[in-house]
Amino acid sequence: MTKQWIVYSPEVDLYYFDNYDAALKEYEELKEYLMGEGHELGTQVHLLETIKVATSVIDEEKMKISSPKDEGFEWDNWAKWVELNATIEWEHSYEKEAMERGTLIEQQQQEIERLKKINARLWQRS
Repeated sequence: MTKQWIVYSPEVDLYYFDNYDAALKEYEELKEYLMGEGHELGTQVHLLETIKVATSVIDEEKMKISSPKDEGFEWDNWAKWVELNATIEWEHSYEKEAMERGTLIEQQQQEIERLKKINARLWQRS
């Protein structure tokens, strides 16, 4: 399996790339687009590298035994998943670090909000 990159944001469709440089370019352009069009604070744009891909294929071995129609089903073929692993190397370690920092910041923001609610309840009691 060749590596594949995905550019994703909840604000737009998914974009798939077989080339890292093209994916990085789209990632940067999408950030600029969202900044220019306006967006909610906290909006995220992701550049993801695929790790696994599962593809549905005909299960030839099971088809030698019987067909789904023989078993009373409407479909023509038995299927199975074939999984492919990409060779994942964090070639661009700054991406991994940025992702980890983003997750940490999000967790810290959630903790701050939780503490604010607790503080507000305590003030209401006093």
